[in-house]
Amino acid sequence: MENTIHKFEAAGLGLAPYTFLGVEEKVGPIRLADGSEIGAPGQPMGTCQFCGTGIKECYYLRSSDGKEFYVGNTCINKAGDKGLMKIVSQREREKRQAKSADRRKKSMERDLAVTAEIIALLSSPELRASLAAKPHPAIPRLTRLDYAEFIRDRAGLSGRLRLLQELKS
Repeated sequence: MENTIHKFEAAGLGLAPYTFLGVEEKVGPIRLADGSEIGAPGQPMGTCQFCGTGIKECYYLRSSDGKEFYVGNTCINKAGDKGLMKIVSQREREKRQAKSADRRKKSMERDLAVTAEIIALLSSPELRASLAAKPHPAIPRLTRLDYAEFIRDRAGLSGRLRLLQELKS
């Protein structure tokens, strides 16, 4: 069996195995001690200590001989260290889940805002009378007001957006 040297060890970053210490996002602008700033907003401000590439997410590691350094997730994956790759994978999964939760929250907030606006518009006696005088688009015995209330209560966001647009015009 052949002994292989860890890629980080071969690069002089210390002896394997490596302990994960944490991850930090380094993005611009960064304020210097003299009060000036460097880096554009969102610009990666870290530098992988393995390959020298500019990175945003810095994965801090400690070698078994005590050297501390940071590398990017791509270099961790290239190094092939299964334990460190698992940590990167978990971090990526958590980021995707947080992004998805944020999208759901924004969608829910928009949905609530549209519904509140429809409720406010439908509270107008003049608009209610106008809609009550028009026929339902599909059911002859009902009115446009019945239709609007049905959409308000049971339709999805796209249906409520169409109704809101109609009520505003």
